[in-house]
Amino acid sequence: MESVNELIDFLDVNTRLDIKTLALHHVLSLTGSFESRKLLLSNPKCLSCLIQLAFGKEEQKSINKDAFFSLINLSADEIDAGQMMHQNSNLVQMLLDYILDEKSQFADTACAILSNLSRGKKNSQIIFDKYFTDSNNNSEKNAAVSLAKLLQVFCTEKFNITNNLDYLGPFICNLTQLESVRNSILNDLLIIQRLIPYTTYNRSIIRRGGLIGAIKNCCFNYDYHQQLLLSPDIDILSRLLLPLAGPEEFEPEEMEKLPDDLQYLPPDKEREVDPDVRTMLLETIMMVLCSRKECRDYIKEKNAYVILRELHKWETDDKAKETCEKLVQILIADEPEREYENLHQVPVPGDLAQKFYEFETKELEKNFQ
Repeated sequence: MESVNELIDFLDVNTRLDIKTLALHHVLSLTGSFESRKLLLSNPKCLSCLIQLAFGKEEQKSINKDAFFSLINLSADEIDAGQMMHQNSNLVQMLLDYILDEKSQFADTACAILSNLSRGKKNSQIIFDKYFTDSNNNSEKNAAVSLAKLLQVFCTEKFNITNNLDYLGPFICNLTQLESVRNSILNDLLIIQRLIPYTTYNRSIIRRGGLIGAIKNCCFNYDYHQQLLLSPDIDILSRLLLPLAGPEEFEPEEMEKLPDDLQYLPPDKEREVDPDVRTMLLETIMMVLCSRKECRDYIKEKNAYVILRELHKWETDDKAKETCEKLVQILIADEPEREYENLHQVPVPGDLAQKFYEFETKELEKNFQ
């Protein structure tokens, strides 16, 4: 412990450059270990020095870079992330400022750190309440970031010339653990229309997976299912099915029932390459499908079954294949009795209701953090 504290002392901004560089290299290597991260964070000076080195305008870029990477590693654990925000209340605002700065050279690392810090509903709530103007619980008079602004940056191609901001996807996904964030997104048609196309964004699995996780989280707001599914302005079914579709040809009578965007796909059409993302897409369709009879009827009418049938033949991942089977079973099963048509209004015994609530909370927290 004493040797670690001595090492941290050398991270002071006024330390000679060669010594500071060597000390920072050692600290960065230590952040790769769970036990070492705990040890480093037990000394508040460590975080303070790393933040100064990361954001220091006068520091060499190599110093900035290693300090930022150290912060990424330190924030990898949810509990440690909460401790970091408690130790330095300015960290999140500094990261947001870098992300919103079009010329920032370290916006990508800022996004990655925020993605880590926002893991878990508790941490997401702290960030949203303190730093976003949208929050009803906001007590910070100087909070200047809005959810709409963040989403605008996410959807703006080349917002930052030298950084891609892909890790904004997982950060947004983490924020959608909060019902207030989900409501803000679902109540704005323009936001949904700008986000939905990223289900097929082929330049980055990080951005694509984060966005699909956010859509899945938004589907936990069951009252919006009919709006999401049946609105021609959104057409979410096509957007969720398209990444699952392959190059297979269908009989004319099967083809004409499919949504327009799923008809006559090219022979080189490829499915989503990541099995976890394929599973999320299937789970999202299942959540919407399982809600109301009108939603189930619509998905059957659009012949989603044939896309899922071919996916099942092709699928090699066990979890994705099992999820696909469950979805197909819902599609081909007989409709429940009239009083049970809305599956979210079926009476559930208290003990089971608590278990379902705990499961839903875990699902929200695990989605592509």
